[in-house]
Amino acid sequence: IRALFRSIAPEGAEKRGPGYKHTQIYHVLLMAYGPFHEVSADGHEKLNAQALCMGDINLPIYTYHDKWSGYLLKISVLPNTRTAAAIGHLYLDLVSEYGGKLSIQYVLSGFTHFT
Repeated sequence: IRALFRSIAPEGAEKRGPGYKHTQIYHVLLMAYGPFHEVSADGHEKLNAQALCMGDINLPIYTYHDKWSGYLLKISVLPNTRTAAAIGHLYLDLVSEYGGKLSIQYVLSGFTHFT
């Protein structure tokens, strides 16, 4: 198997070998102008039927997170986190709970949306 892998990608074994100097990852500070400047939202399906081992029971979770404060604004268990109707309804609930405050920028599942 090693010979096959080396014939396909010879640089792969060298990169994983001891003493290889990996390229440096540059870290930058998170920038936000204040609360509700940028809110991130994402669905998590970590508690699906396979993970729970409880038959057909699923617990898909959807969260909203404020970038500036690090505060978890909302966490909800939804029947389905993949439908636009469910996510839209949850967003309206979030806006209602915070007195109509809208974020300048939303980051939803890897896509950026401006309001």
